[in-house]
Amino acid sequence: MNDTVLLITGISVFGLMSIAVILTVMEFNSIRDRRSGRRAASQGKTDE
Repeated sequence: MNDTVLLITGISVFGLMSIAVILTVMEFNSIRDRRSGRRAASQGKTDE
């Protein structure tokens, strides 16, 4: 039982940490886009 509890706890902690990292990266990208402003808009047009 203890091994199962540790396994479930490890998986859940790893999942929560991965979600936190993904959200942090997305937030930094949005902040970077807001600061660059015109550069981000022009890059978006050229990419499309």
